[in-house]
Amino acid sequence: MPRGKPTNGRKNKKKATDETAVSRVITYMLSEDSAALRRGALVAVIVAVVGAAGVLGLRRLEGHVHALNKFERVQLWIYWEDCPYFLQDNQNAHILRGLEHEIALTASDTVLDEGLAQRVASALSRPGIGWVKRVNRVIVRPDGRVSILCDFREPAAYVETERSLCYLVDSEGVRLPGKYAVEDCETSSLLMIRGVQEKEPDVGEQWSGEDLSSGLRLVSMLYQQPFRDQVTSINVENFGGRISPRQPHLVMATNRPGSRIWWGRPPNDESGIENTARQKLALLQQLYSEYGRIDINQPFIDVRTYPNSVSIPHSAAGT
Repeated sequence: MPRGKPTNGRKNKKKATDETAVSRVITYMLSEDSAALRRGALVAVIVAVVGAAGVLGLRRLEGHVHALNKFERVQLWIYWEDCPYFLQDNQNAHILRGLEHEIALTASDTVLDEGLAQRVASALSRPGIGWVKRVNRVIVRPDGRVSILCDFREPAAYVETERSLCYLVDSEGVRLPGKYAVEDCETSSLLMIRGVQEKEPDVGEQWSGEDLSSGLRLVSMLYQQPFRDQVTSINVENFGGRISPRQPHLVMATNRPGSRIWWGRPPNDESGIENTARQKLALLQQLYSEYGRIDINQPFIDVRTYPNSVSIPHSAAGT
Protein backbone atom coordinates (compact mmCIF):
# COMPACT_ATOMS: atom_id res chain seq x y z
CA MET A 1 0.00 0.00 0.00
CA PRO A 2 1.25 3.49 -0.67
CA ARG A 3 2.69 5.29 2.31
CA GLY A 4 1.68 8.86 3.24
CA LYS A 5 0.45 11.16 6.03
CA PRO A 6 -3.09 10.63 7.34
CA THR A 7 -4.35 13.99 6.24
CA ASN A 8 -8.00 13.02 5.80
CA GLY A 9 -8.31 11.92 9.38
CA ARG A 10 -7.00 15.19 10.71
CA LYS A 11 -9.31 17.20 8.47
CA ASN A 12 -12.29 15.23 9.61
CA LYS A 13 -11.33 15.68 13.25
CA LYS A 14 -10.99 19.47 12.82
CA LYS A 15 -14.30 19.66 11.02
CA ALA A 16 -15.99 17.81 13.84
CA THR A 17 -14.45 20.17 16.35
CA ASP A 18 -15.71 23.24 14.41
CA GLU A 19 -19.18 21.82 14.17
CA THR A 20 -19.21 21.19 17.90
CA ALA A 21 -18.25 24.82 18.58
CA VAL A 22 -21.00 26.13 16.26
CA SER A 23 -23.52 23.84 17.93
CA ARG A 24 -22.52 25.19 21.34
CA VAL A 25 -22.99 28.77 20.13
CA ILE A 26 -26.39 27.95 18.68
CA THR A 27 -27.39 26.13 21.83
CA TYR A 28 -26.34 29.10 23.93
CA MET A 29 -28.23 31.52 21.76
CA LEU A 30 -31.33 29.42 22.17
CA SER A 31 -30.87 29.09 25.92
CA GLU A 32 -32.81 31.19 28.47
CA ASP A 33 -29.69 33.03 29.53
CA SER A 34 -29.06 34.19 25.98
CA ALA A 35 -32.72 35.22 25.53
CA ALA A 36 -32.51 37.29 28.70
CA LEU A 37 -29.44 39.02 27.42
CA ARG A 38 -31.10 39.71 24.08
CA ARG A 39 -34.16 41.09 25.81
CA GLY A 40 -32.00 43.30 27.94
CA ALA A 41 -30.15 44.61 24.92
CA LEU A 42 -33.40 45.25 23.09
CA VAL A 43 -34.81 47.14 26.06
CA ALA A 44 -31.66 49.20 26.24
CA VAL A 45 -31.91 50.07 22.56
CA ILE A 46 -35.60 50.99 22.92
CA VAL A 47 -34.89 53.17 25.95
CA ALA A 48 -32.11 54.91 24.07
CA VAL A 49 -34.33 55.51 21.03
CA VAL A 50 -37.26 56.74 23.12
CA GLY A 51 -34.96 58.97 25.10
CA ALA A 52 -33.51 60.50 21.96
CA ALA A 53 -36.97 60.96 20.46
CA GLY A 54 -38.16 62.52 23.70
CA VAL A 55 -35.33 65.02 23.69
CA LEU A 56 -36.02 65.84 20.05
CA GLY A 57 -39.77 66.10 20.74
CA LEU A 58 -39.20 68.39 23.70
CA ARG A 59 -37.04 70.64 21.59
CA ARG A 60 -39.69 70.74 18.88
CA LEU A 61 -42.41 71.39 21.46
CA GLU A 62 -40.34 74.17 22.96
CA GLY A 63 -39.95 75.70 19.49
CA HIS A 64 -43.68 75.36 18.87
CA VAL A 65 -44.46 77.10 22.17
CA HIS A 66 -42.10 79.92 21.26
CA ALA A 67 -43.83 80.17 17.88
CA LEU A 68 -47.22 80.33 19.59
CA ASN A 69 -46.01 83.10 21.84
CA LYS A 70 -44.79 84.92 18.75
CA PHE A 71 -48.23 84.62 17.11
CA GLU A 72 -49.85 85.85 20.31
CA ARG A 73 -47.88 89.08 19.95
CA VAL A 74 -48.80 89.72 16.27
CA GLN A 75 -51.05 92.77 15.89
CA LEU A 76 -54.18 92.18 13.83
CA TRP A 77 -55.18 94.58 11.05
CA ILE A 78 -57.94 94.68 8.42
CA TYR A 79 -57.17 94.37 4.72
CA TRP A 80 -59.99 94.79 2.16
CA GLU A 81 -59.39 92.73 -0.97
CA ASP A 82 -60.40 94.21 -4.36
CA CYS A 83 -61.88 97.28 -2.72
CA PRO A 84 -64.25 99.04 -5.18
CA TYR A 85 -63.28 102.39 -6.60
CA PHE A 86 -65.84 104.43 -4.69
CA LEU A 87 -64.43 103.18 -1.37
CA GLN A 88 -60.90 104.18 -2.37
CA ASP A 89 -62.02 107.82 -2.47
CA ASN A 90 -60.85 109.71 0.63
CA GLN A 91 -64.30 111.24 0.96
CA ASN A 92 -65.68 107.75 1.61
CA ALA A 93 -62.96 106.60 4.00
CA HIS A 94 -65.49 106.84 6.84
CA ILE A 95 -67.40 103.90 5.34
CA LEU A 96 -64.52 101.46 5.81
CA ARG A 97 -63.78 102.89 9.24
CA GLY A 98 -67.40 102.25 10.20
CA LEU A 99 -67.20 98.67 8.96
CA GLU A 100 -64.00 98.08 10.91
CA HIS A 101 -65.77 99.43 13.99
CA GLU A 102 -68.51 96.86 13.44
CA ILE A 103 -65.90 94.08 13.23
CA ALA A 104 -64.59 95.24 16.61
CA LEU A 105 -61.20 93.54 16.85
CA THR A 106 -59.87 93.55 20.42
CA ALA A 107 -56.43 93.30 22.00
CA SER A 108 -57.21 89.73 23.07
CA ASP A 109 -57.83 88.57 19.48
CA THR A 110 -54.96 86.63 17.91
CA VAL A 111 -54.20 84.85 14.66
CA LEU A 112 -54.61 81.57 16.57
CA ASP A 113 -58.30 82.17 17.33
CA GLU A 114 -60.09 79.50 15.32
CA GLY A 115 -63.42 81.33 15.35
CA LEU A 116 -62.09 84.78 14.43
CA ALA A 117 -62.72 84.53 10.67
CA GLN A 118 -66.30 83.35 11.22
CA ARG A 119 -66.92 86.10 13.75
CA VAL A 120 -65.72 88.76 11.30
CA ALA A 121 -67.90 87.33 8.51
CA SER A 122 -70.95 87.23 10.78
CA ALA A 123 -70.43 90.84 11.87
CA LEU A 124 -70.31 92.06 8.27
CA SER A 125 -73.26 89.92 7.14
CA ARG A 126 -75.83 91.58 9.37
CA PRO A 127 -78.51 93.32 7.23
CA GLY A 128 -78.19 96.51 9.26
CA ILE A 129 -74.63 96.97 8.00
CA GLY A 130 -76.08 98.06 4.65
CA TRP A 131 -72.86 98.45 2.67
CA VAL A 132 -72.03 94.74 2.42
CA LYS A 133 -74.07 92.70 -0.03
CA ARG A 134 -72.17 89.45 0.46
CA VAL A 135 -69.09 88.27 2.38
CA ASN A 136 -67.17 85.96 0.05
CA ARG A 137 -64.31 85.01 2.37
CA VAL A 138 -62.33 86.00 5.46
CA ILE A 139 -58.76 84.73 5.95
CA VAL A 140 -56.65 85.37 9.07
CA ARG A 141 -53.02 85.30 7.95
CA PRO A 142 -49.89 84.65 10.10
CA ASP A 143 -48.66 88.25 9.70
CA GLY A 144 -51.81 89.50 11.47
CA ARG A 145 -53.66 90.51 8.33
CA VAL A 146 -57.40 89.82 8.42
CA SER A 147 -58.09 89.66 4.68
CA ILE A 148 -61.72 90.27 3.69
CA LEU A 149 -63.31 89.89 0.25
CA CYS A 150 -66.84 91.30 -0.04
CA ASP A 151 -69.38 92.33 -2.62
CA PHE A 152 -70.27 95.91 -1.67
CA ARG A 153 -73.45 97.85 -2.37
CA GLU A 154 -72.53 100.95 -4.34
CA PRO A 155 -74.63 104.13 -4.08
CA ALA A 156 -76.78 104.68 -7.17
CA ALA A 157 -78.95 107.65 -6.23
CA TYR A 158 -80.38 109.78 -3.47
CA VAL A 159 -84.07 109.47 -2.65
CA GLU A 160 -85.80 112.59 -1.32
CA THR A 161 -88.63 112.16 1.18
CA GLU A 162 -91.45 114.45 2.27
CA ARG A 163 -89.45 115.48 5.35
CA SER A 164 -86.82 117.16 3.15
CA LEU A 165 -84.33 114.41 3.91
CA CYS A 166 -82.41 112.26 1.46
CA TYR A 167 -81.34 108.64 1.73
CA LEU A 168 -78.86 106.67 -0.35
CA VAL A 169 -79.94 103.56 -2.24
CA ASP A 170 -78.06 101.12 -4.44
CA SER A 171 -79.14 99.99 -7.92
CA GLU A 172 -81.50 97.41 -6.37
CA GLY A 173 -83.22 99.98 -4.19
CA VAL A 174 -81.63 98.79 -0.95
CA ARG A 175 -81.29 101.61 1.54
CA LEU A 176 -77.72 102.40 2.57
CA PRO A 177 -76.59 103.99 5.86
CA GLY A 178 -76.93 107.71 6.48
CA LYS A 179 -79.46 110.47 5.98
CA TYR A 180 -78.74 113.86 4.45
CA ALA A 181 -80.18 117.31 4.05
CA VAL A 182 -81.49 118.00 0.55
CA GLU A 183 -79.23 121.00 0.02
CA ASP A 184 -76.19 118.85 0.78
CA CYS A 185 -77.17 116.35 -1.92
CA GLU A 186 -77.99 118.76 -4.74
CA THR A 187 -74.32 119.30 -5.55
CA SER A 188 -73.49 115.58 -5.50
CA SER A 189 -72.45 113.62 -8.58
CA LEU A 190 -75.31 111.24 -7.82
CA LEU A 191 -78.77 111.79 -9.25
CA MET A 192 -81.71 112.45 -6.97
CA ILE A 193 -85.10 110.74 -7.24
CA ARG A 194 -88.07 112.79 -6.04
CA GLY A 195 -91.72 111.99 -5.46
CA VAL A 196 -91.36 108.42 -4.15
CA GLN A 197 -94.57 107.39 -2.42
CA GLU A 198 -93.41 104.68 -0.01
CA LYS A 199 -91.79 105.52 3.32
CA GLU A 200 -88.09 104.78 3.69
CA PRO A 201 -87.20 101.30 5.03
CA ASP A 202 -84.55 100.39 7.58
CA VAL A 203 -80.91 100.29 6.51
CA GLY A 204 -80.16 97.16 4.51
CA GLU A 205 -83.77 96.63 3.42
CA GLN A 206 -85.18 97.16 -0.06
CA TRP A 207 -87.28 100.26 -0.62
CA SER A 208 -90.62 99.03 -1.94
CA GLY A 209 -92.52 100.70 -4.76
CA GLU A 210 -92.47 100.51 -8.55
CA ASP A 211 -91.99 104.27 -8.75
CA LEU A 212 -88.53 104.03 -7.20
CA SER A 213 -87.46 100.96 -9.18
CA SER A 214 -88.57 102.67 -12.41
CA GLY A 215 -86.62 105.78 -11.49
CA LEU A 216 -83.55 103.66 -10.79
CA ARG A 217 -83.80 102.02 -14.22
CA LEU A 218 -83.70 105.46 -15.80
CA VAL A 219 -80.84 106.51 -13.53
CA SER A 220 -78.81 103.51 -14.69
CA MET A 221 -79.32 104.47 -18.33
CA LEU A 222 -78.43 108.12 -17.78
CA TYR A 223 -75.13 107.35 -16.07
CA GLN A 224 -73.89 105.93 -19.39
CA GLN A 225 -74.68 109.08 -21.38
CA PRO A 226 -72.29 111.92 -22.33
CA PHE A 227 -74.86 114.48 -21.14
CA ARG A 228 -75.18 112.86 -17.71
CA ASP A 229 -73.85 115.94 -15.88
CA GLN A 230 -76.71 118.07 -17.21
CA VAL A 231 -79.35 115.98 -15.40
CA THR A 232 -79.81 116.64 -11.68
CA SER A 233 -82.93 114.74 -10.66
CA ILE A 234 -85.83 112.53 -11.72
CA ASN A 235 -89.36 113.18 -10.49
CA VAL A 236 -91.58 110.07 -10.20
CA GLU A 237 -94.47 111.79 -8.43
CA ASN A 238 -96.85 111.10 -11.34
CA PHE A 239 -95.68 107.48 -11.80
CA GLY A 240 -98.40 105.46 -13.54
CA GLY A 241 -100.36 108.69 -14.10
CA ARG A 242 -101.52 108.61 -10.45
CA ILE A 243 -101.89 112.39 -10.36
CA SER A 244 -102.84 113.01 -13.98
CA PRO A 245 -102.81 110.53 -16.90
CA ARG A 246 -102.19 113.44 -19.28
CA GLN A 247 -98.95 114.50 -17.66
CA PRO A 248 -95.63 112.70 -18.18
CA HIS A 249 -95.06 109.89 -15.70
CA LEU A 250 -91.35 110.65 -15.24
CA VAL A 251 -89.77 114.11 -15.52
CA MET A 252 -86.06 114.95 -15.53
CA ALA A 253 -84.69 118.26 -14.20
CA THR A 254 -81.54 119.73 -15.73
CA ASN A 255 -78.86 121.90 -14.16
CA ARG A 256 -80.37 124.91 -15.88
CA PRO A 257 -82.76 126.34 -13.26
CA GLY A 258 -86.41 125.67 -14.08
CA SER A 259 -85.69 123.48 -17.13
CA ARG A 260 -87.42 120.09 -17.47
CA ILE A 261 -87.29 117.10 -19.83
CA TRP A 262 -90.61 115.30 -20.16
CA TRP A 263 -89.43 111.71 -20.29
CA GLY A 264 -92.78 109.97 -19.91
CA ARG A 265 -93.29 106.29 -19.15
CA PRO A 266 -90.54 104.27 -17.42
CA PRO A 267 -88.00 102.37 -19.53
CA ASN A 268 -89.42 99.09 -20.90
CA ASP A 269 -92.96 100.20 -20.12
CA GLU A 270 -93.75 102.29 -23.20
CA SER A 271 -96.25 99.69 -24.53
CA GLY A 272 -96.16 101.24 -28.02
CA ILE A 273 -97.76 104.41 -26.66
CA GLU A 274 -94.55 106.41 -26.49
CA ASN A 275 -91.08 106.35 -27.98
CA THR A 276 -88.88 103.62 -26.55
CA ALA A 277 -86.18 104.48 -24.03
CA ARG A 278 -83.56 103.98 -26.74
CA GLN A 279 -85.36 106.45 -29.05
CA LYS A 280 -85.67 109.01 -26.28
CA LEU A 281 -81.97 108.76 -25.47
CA ALA A 282 -81.10 109.11 -29.15
CA LEU A 283 -83.13 112.34 -29.31
CA LEU A 284 -81.33 113.74 -26.27
CA GLN A 285 -77.95 112.72 -27.69
CA GLN A 286 -78.80 114.57 -30.91
CA LEU A 287 -79.75 117.73 -28.99
CA TYR A 288 -76.56 117.50 -26.96
CA SER A 289 -74.47 117.08 -30.11
CA GLU A 290 -76.08 119.95 -32.00
CA TYR A 291 -76.77 122.47 -29.24
CA GLY A 292 -74.49 121.43 -26.38
CA ARG A 293 -77.49 121.13 -24.08
CA ILE A 294 -80.28 118.56 -23.92
CA ASP A 295 -82.78 121.25 -22.89
CA ILE A 296 -81.62 123.58 -25.72
CA ASN A 297 -82.14 126.41 -23.21
CA GLN A 298 -85.90 125.86 -23.15
CA PRO A 299 -88.12 125.47 -20.09
CA PHE A 300 -89.62 122.19 -21.35
CA ILE A 301 -88.60 119.52 -23.85
CA ASP A 302 -90.90 116.59 -24.66
CA VAL A 303 -89.26 113.41 -26.00
CA ARG A 304 -92.31 111.14 -25.76
CA THR A 305 -94.10 111.46 -29.10
CA TYR A 306 -91.94 111.84 -32.20
CA PRO A 307 -89.11 109.38 -32.92
CA ASN A 308 -87.08 111.87 -34.96
CA SER A 309 -87.79 115.17 -33.25
CA VAL A 310 -88.75 116.72 -29.92
CA SER A 311 -91.58 119.05 -29.11
CA ILE A 312 -91.34 122.20 -27.03
CA PRO A 313 -94.37 122.57 -24.76
CA HIS A 314 -95.37 126.02 -23.52
CA SER A 315 -97.11 124.95 -20.32
CA ALA A 316 -95.74 123.81 -16.98
CA ALA A 317 -97.71 120.55 -16.93
CA GLY A 318 -95.78 117.64 -15.45
CA THR A 319 -93.06 119.68 -13.76
